[in-house]
Parts: sequence; structure tokens; C-alpha cells
Amino acid sequence: EREGRLEGNPLRYGYSFDDPRVTRFVQLFTRLRAHAFSDYSLSYYAHDVLLSKALARRLFPLKNLGQLAARLEEIRRRINACYVDHYCRALSLALGEASHLGENEIISSAADTARQLAFQLSEIEPDLDRLLRQRVKRFYPLSGAAAAVFAFSIMGSASLSGCYESSGGSADTDTETVPDDTGDKTDTGTDTGTETTTQCSPERAEEQERAVVDAVKTNDNCFDGEIAFQSSQDGSPTATARHTRRYQQIFICDKEALNARTNAANAAIDQTPIDCIDTPSYLSVEGKTRDDVEKLRSAMQECPIYGVYTQFTIHLDGNGRVTSVTANDTSDPEAEKLADCVMAALRDLEFPCLAGFDVCPEYAIAE
Repeated sequence: EREGRLEGNPLRYGYSFDDPRVTRFVQLFTRLRAHAFSDYSLSYYAHDVLLSKALARRLFPLKNLGQLAARLEEIRRRINACYVDHYCRALSLALGEASHLGENEIISSAADTARQLAFQLSEIEPDLDRLLRQRVKRFYPLSGAAAAVFAFSIMGSASLSGCYESSGGSADTDTETVPDDTGDKTDTGTDTGTETTTQCSPERAEEQERAVVDAVKTNDNCFDGEIAFQSSQDGSPTATARHTRRYQQIFICDKEALNARTNAANAAIDQTPIDCIDTPSYLSVEGKTRDDVEKLRSAMQECPIYGVYTQFTIHLDGNGRVTSVTANDTSDPEAEKLADCVMAALRDLEFPCLAGFDVCPEYAIAE
């Protein structure tokens, strides 16, 4: 910290290195993990398949798993060798020692080997089913761990990276649901003898909450995010909408377009009574944007490691059609090839709720 090398926040923390050789190795290590081994990594996958084998051996002791176990052991040995070999090459390159392979060649070699080994692992699973003569639902704890760590890191980092203004606008944060334990409030109004007294109740508060959500959805059925109710200085409730920017492995990186959608939602809320809603409280609005995000993610499945490294940006026109996919690092031939693959996968599709947006994959490593 004294040297100014502390980075990040408590949920996505780190520091820069004072040795350029270490910096260089970390960059190579990160690229290897992202390009070759992915967030649910080859070692995660091997661990989960080996666990399935171990459970089968325990639950079905009369079945002979000898040959299958030997195949798994051979793959496990080759996976370890793949990691050690390519990390050693990366270290050698970072130290400036003679290396017969450059950075891109090392990454390409690791990715090719990892794909072959992952394919061999995938072939063992149906063999295990046939051996047991029944379809077995796999227990993949590390796959679940990878997803959970990813979601925790992204949501936590987003929550700490900025705040949203109570007067409107949007922020670089994700939706979160906060339980409301403030109890019921009653606003009896001002009795002047001519005005009708307004009685608040839990039923009236729920009615207003539904009206707020309906107003937002009627204005924009794509809106996907949160409505936060806070108290103003005079004690009256205020409402602020904010649209989700981050989804699992997908990130809406066009803040201006997202702000316009958020401002429209806030304008719709302003026309809706909220005087009986308790504060602070939060409502989640699930719009159709997440459907488009899932459709986008699914369409890119044919492209390798599309979701684990921020190396391209997807540009959509006003109708939600992809106009171009640009690599962020034009010096990286692998990034260029990946951008071309994504463009081909998305060319004939429409994503109306992402119209006018720029969309980026989210960089994350869970292991």
C-alpha cells in the first residue's frame, strides 16, 4: 500500500508487482488460464469426473471399474503434465530465457492439448453409464463452485465499485434484494376538515409496489434491474430505478445507452404514488433483457472459451442485430479469430432488448 501497488477492492483485490519478470509471468499465466483452461477449468472437470468414478465404485461395488479407472488415471497424469509443461514454458519466456515458442504459440499449444483432454474426459462419462447400465446424474461440485465463486466475485465487485444516486440515474452495480424490517408505517395526512384522510396499510403498500413494477414494465418490458425506495430529507419516500449491467459472463459495457433506459424507468416511476411504501426497501424487476442475454450466450457456445476473457466487444444496432464484433487487442491473432467466430454465430439473430448496446464478455477466473 505504501508503494502504491494495492489494487481492487475487498472482493476483487490484488496488487501490482515491482518485478517486471513477475508481471510478465502473471500476464502469461492469466492468458493461459483464460484461453486454454477456462473458468470451469480442465482440472475442475477432471476432479468432477474422478469423483463420479469414486462414487460409482462405492455405490456399485460389484461393477468392475478397473479399465475405466486406468483410463482416468492416464488422463489425470496427462492433465497435470499439460499444466506443468505450459506454465514452465511461460515462466521461461517471462524470465527472458531462450524458448523455442513465443507467447501465442504456448497458449495455442495449451488450448489444443486441453481440448483433446477434455474430449477424452467427456467420452468416459457415457462409458460409465453403460458400465452401470443406467443413466446417472452427475455430481459436479467444482462446477458449482466455479459458478458460485464467479457470481459472488462479480456481484461483490459491482456493489463495491460505485454507488447510485438517489435522485436518479444508474450505477455500475447489480441488483440485490435486501429484506425490509422497518415495520408498517401509517400516513394519516393533514386533517383540515376538507381533505380526505389517506390510510396506509400493508395491503395498500403492496398495491403501490405492484403499480410501480407495472409502470416500469409497461414503459419498457426490457427493463431488468432494481427499484430502490429511500427516504428523502423531509421523510417522504423516493424511488430510484437502476438497470442490471452484469450477467454471468456477459457485461453491458455501454453506459450511455443503459442510462437512457434507466432514466425512462425513473420517469415512469415518478408518475406512480409511493407514499405508503416502507423505506428502505427494494423491488426486483425481471425484464426480457436477461432472455436476450441468455440467447446471446447460448449462440456463442460454439466459439471456444468465449466467456472467460474480455477480448472482444459486440456492437448491436437499433433493431438488436449485431453489426460487428471487434477484438480489444488487435495484436492478438487469437482474439481476432474469436471475434470472427462470435460474429458468425450471431450474424442472423436479433436481440431487441440489447438494441443499441455494446456488450462485452466478463473477465473472470474462478479457480
